[in-house]
Amino acid sequence: MEEASIMKVPVHEDNRFPHLLFRHAQSQHGELLPFFDRIEGLNKLCDYILFAETADTLYVCCVELKENTGTALPQLNAAEMFVDFVFRSCERINQPINKEIKFFKIKIKATRKRRTSEQDFLPDAQGVIHYPEFDFRIANLIA
Repeated sequence: MEEASIMKVPVHEDNRFPHLLFRHAQSQHGELLPFFDRIEGLNKLCDYILFAETADTLYVCCVELKENTGTALPQLNAAEMFVDFVFRSCERINQPINKEIKFFKIKIKATRKRRTSEQDFLPDAQGVIHYPEFDFRIANLIA
């Protein structure tokens, strides 16, 4: 079986937005996340989940990297459900997230263009932002 190429996108940190980046790698995590086991042709969790916060809002960026033009929606939806499950679990043990929570579903393709306007960061009809930049900047989404 041919090894898949690894797509890389630099993430630029911004001290105004403390953040945590979770990278899902089936080969590394294996059964750690059994809900997201690999099925043929699809890994049901997006590549990255980035949590960033401001004083009153927690931003959850579900990010899927795509070499081609295929859909990212199943992976992004599964990641949103997983994060929602974690947040509801926090509430059940009396550790709620006491901030407004905003989700972003982001698809980054191998071939991108430089953005031309602020509208480039708006979601499509399915709620997915087709991120236009060559590198990922948190401030583009939440500033």
